[in-house]
Order: sequence, then structure tokens, then C-alpha cells
Amino acid sequence: MKRLIVASLVGLCACAGSSRALGSRTAADTIVGPWHGVLVKGDVRSVADFRFAGGEGGYRGIYWGRTLTAIPLTNLEVGPAIHFEIPQMAVFDGTLGTETLEGTFRDDSGEGSFKLVKELDGDDPRNMF
Repeated sequence: MKRLIVASLVGLCACAGSSRALGSRTAADTIVGPWHGVLVKGDVRSVADFRFAGGEGGYRGIYWGRTLTAIPLTNLEVGPAIHFEIPQMAVFDGTLGTETLEGTFRDDSGEGSFKLVKELDGDDPRNMF
């Protein structure tokens, strides 16, 4: 009987530990999902949409601009600070919050700023109501 109780407690502790690990998210995990915002350069404002995903190989992302063609991001580095590039277009450096991503970008003609807001993903249960 004692062995059964001990085995049950060990199993319960193991499950509690793994559920805690599943429930905890790092700041970098908040990047996963769709983001919508604006790129500002001088008087020009451009709408931008990004989507970031994570996996065993690290993070990856895509960008949609005015052409509505998905462009894969390169050199993506995710943490409290974030860095990524849209090939042959711009280099982005910013700060990642839980619901915002903002910073600066550089292209061939100078520097601008960006601010993105995290959107609900299509399968997010908060979309149901």
C-alpha cells in the first residue's frame, strides 16, 4: 500500500511539473502568431503584416506588404530584443513585448520606425465570441 501511495505521488508530481512547463511561456514565445502594424518613414506610412512561427529549428517568419506576396524573413533573432531582415528590402531591430513589437528599420534610402500589434490567431478560442 505504501508503494502505491509513493508511486501515485511521484506520478502526480511529474504531471504537475510538466503542466507547469507547458503553461510557462518565455518572452520569445509571445512572438508566435500574426502581427499587424505600420511602418513609418518620414511622412509615409505603410501597412504591414507579419506572421511568426516557432519550432525545433528555431523561429521563422514571413512578411506581407502592398504586393500581398509572402516574403520569408531572414536572420531572425528572437528574445526581448528582436532582429530580422526582409531580403533586399530592409533590416529591422526592435523590442518585443507581450502584445507589441516596435523599433526601427533601415533600407537603402534611410531609417524609419515600426509598431506592430499582436492579433488573435484564427484558431484562438477568443475569436469564438
